[in-house]
Amino acid sequence: MPGRHFFPQLLDQDRPTLWPHSGPERTLPDELEQQLTLAAQAATGAPAAAIALLEDTTDLARRSGDSQVVARTLHRAASLARLAGRADRAYAYALEAQLLFEQGDDRWRATQMMLVRGEAYLEIGEYARGKKAALEAADRCRLTDDRSQLARSLAQAALAESLLGESDAALNRMKEAASVAASCRDSALNIALNHIKARILLRQAQQRELAGDTRGAADARADAVAVLPDIDALAPSKLADDAPTILETAAIAALSRGDRSRCARAVRWMARLARENADPVLRGSAWCLLAQASPAPAYLRRIACARRAVVLLKSRAALPKQIGILMMLADALETAGDWRAAYEAQDQACRLQARQFQESIAHRADVLALDQLADQRLRETERTLAYAQRLSNVGHLVASVNHEVNQPMASIRMSMETALALVSAGERQEALDILRQSSKLGARLTDLTAQLAAFPVRTGAQLGRVSLRHAISESLALLGSRLSQAPCEISVAFEDHHVWAHEGHLVRVIANLVNNALDVMELGQARRILFDCQVTGNRVSLSVQDNGPGLSPAVESRLFEPFFTTKVAGRGLGLGLAMARDVLREMDGSISGHNAVDGGARFTIELPTAPQPAAPEVDSTHATARPQL
Repeated sequence: MPGRHFFPQLLDQDRPTLWPHSGPERTLPDELEQQLTLAAQAATGAPAAAIALLEDTTDLARRSGDSQVVARTLHRAASLARLAGRADRAYAYALEAQLLFEQGDDRWRATQMMLVRGEAYLEIGEYARGKKAALEAADRCRLTDDRSQLARSLAQAALAESLLGESDAALNRMKEAASVAASCRDSALNIALNHIKARILLRQAQQRELAGDTRGAADARADAVAVLPDIDALAPSKLADDAPTILETAAIAALSRGDRSRCARAVRWMARLARENADPVLRGSAWCLLAQASPAPAYLRRIACARRAVVLLKSRAALPKQIGILMMLADALETAGDWRAAYEAQDQACRLQARQFQESIAHRADVLALDQLADQRLRETERTLAYAQRLSNVGHLVASVNHEVNQPMASIRMSMETALALVSAGERQEALDILRQSSKLGARLTDLTAQLAAFPVRTGAQLGRVSLRHAISESLALLGSRLSQAPCEISVAFEDHHVWAHEGHLVRVIANLVNNALDVMELGQARRILFDCQVTGNRVSLSVQDNGPGLSPAVESRLFEPFFTTKVAGRGLGLGLAMARDVLREMDGSISGHNAVDGGARFTIELPTAPQPAAPEVDSTHATARPQL
């Protein structure tokens, strides 16, 4: 049902102890609680007033200067905005709240806000984005083994897949969600999951019917009815928070099967709940279902039920229902021969449909603009953190280099003085031995100072023609010390090509990929690294493939996230690939990573082809001059 959460209880439950948080929960100030209570009362009946109250409440919370109060207020406001049918405002509140919760290390509520954002995406028709948000939330839940919220996240992703037309994938995802929820022993959660599965099956039935598969459509409807709970199990005494939406789905499923008795029982419970909660939208929905359940000959009854529903469904959140019931009313009035009233109902439905379309476009534009701004801020934050981390690491490296360089430098200076004295005395052999020892000390210093090359300057550098084979040779030279200690077969299986890039940056990117490959390949195996190259149009792809264990799905999806690393503590910061991606982007390039067909990981760098060098100009004067006779 529009305007209601897939899992309403999610925003009110207690935080599991396994999630980290910044401290004990605090109640909101009385003034904010009162404002939010008024907004909750107005959410379904007067959504415009509810949104105005939420705007005032969030502004008041921001003026308090307490980030935790602001975050909790936005958290509640996001839920109420969804109830009011304003996906754009719900998304804006959830996005701001998520950032505040992340900063306060309250990742449990931050994940809740991620799911609300996913719901908002589904509401405005951005199903692919909604699926991505739900799967990101699921990844977080897996890390903390929060099975209850993991099941909810997977179910939301399944619903997004269903809306994308991927019914089979959606049902497989629901199987995974049910498997996760089986260990939770939460009856309300299982009912909610079955409800979403029923919605997916009903949508699948529609798709099959449109494709002409009548039998398949009937089977899907039968499965939808089978997974839903018995109507009496949703009585108020055993009520789940999302029982109204489940009852409506149960009534629709029964109606699609022609089971008017089951539909009538669901409608009676809906009417009872509507009276107890003073919910006009729920009452209007019940009358809509009664109108649909009326047999075709009883058009007068259908007209009466539809008119009652139109009166109750005045809420902005119920706009889609208004359009549907007006269309049904117009058809019934036409059957009754009341052409004028049928035209008026049809005209009103068309006007509301145009209004819904305009609002949908506006809300979608607002959400996508916020999403683009959030992505831009995230990129800026990533860059800021990355460069701040580089500066910190430079400090550590400088201290380390200072400590490590002093002794070799003192030894080199003493050796040089001794060698000069020996040369003066004619002891050339002993002088050569001392010079060889000094050369080894110099190589050690080179390896130490090469670590500073991992911190390129932030400003864009001048690009030029770069030979790939030369860049590979330079990168291997940087890693000469490590390669001598850990033997590895390195093959360059291509003729030379030139790309348009900055040589120093490209060398460091290649060196980073080789270094990562050496980290993952086991010492006992015959290590191999293969460089390959392909040219497509004006782009050159350089591939670096190892024969290591490859990339797991979880690692492959997060390869280029800053500070994500699979290395043990002290061996890596998780910035190498993220920095490589940023450096290549500045050169109009890109980098990707995946598993190779014959095993191991394969990283591909793509860069523009370098233009051919201009031919040297010929001086026409000298070229045409003739010798003097």
